[in-house]
Amino acid sequence: MSTIKDKLNFTYNGKSSTSFNVTQVSLDNGMFEETLVATRTIKEENLIDRKRSLFSGLEKENLEFTITLAFNKGFTDTLIDSVIDWLFGVEYYSPLIFSETNRIYYCLPNGDSNIVHTGTGQGYITLNMRTNSPYVYGAMVTKTITTTTESSLAIINDGLTNPEAIIEITPSANGSVSLTMNNYTVQINNLKNGEVVKIYPQDEDIVSSLDNVYHYSDYMGDLSKLFLKNGNNTFKVTGKAKVNYIYQPMYNK
Repeated sequence: MSTIKDKLNFTYNGKSSTSFNVTQVSLDNGMFEETLVATRTIKEENLIDRKRSLFSGLEKENLEFTITLAFNKGFTDTLIDSVIDWLFGVEYYSPLIFSETNRIYYCLPNGDSNIVHTGTGQGYITLNMRTNSPYVYGAMVTKTITTTTESSLAIINDGLTNPEAIIEITPSANGSVSLTMNNYTVQINNLKNGEVVKIYPQDEDIVSSLDNVYHYSDYMGDLSKLFLKNGNNTFKVTGKAKVNYIYQPMYNK
């Protein structure tokens, strides 16, 4: 778990808080209080006899948290306008990265925002941030295999099982390529030299860069099983191709 209230600086939408002379501060007395993981709700159905409930899954809410920013050297109307443009000038979830962490929160200000000040240019602002996911993320990772016969590599995923991933296959000859993840193999046939085929394990989708070329009937196996588990994974490629396994680790917090 990565804590955030003890971090003074951060970047949001590619801009650093230091460039606006603001620092994250805590108004808590003594110890910091933070969300441990995303709020979750048990989904259940009541049985006819009503003596017990039937578990039907979990529903997780997107993360929400508050940040408080103090003006290190006071503020002017111009600086306030710049900070507003920085934090509120985007209308899509943008990456928020706190200093000394590798966690990425894709978030937007949500709800009320306030400024508390002395009337003489000293003060702080408080805003609520809401993410687009119950999870936080790491930087994108690319692992590459280039082979003319067979080759494998180890992929260590320090995040949760089944992160979003893209597998890019660039064949160096017409024919077939087999992908094996942790002893499960998917074979893709009728590939063309130089085309780029992208596989999306979570969506069970396969897309070619060539016009009017579809590989939905050209593969054998289950694309969704080419996912990464938490910890050590073995990825093997058989055939003539360059293959990139691209993924973004995700974490509970």
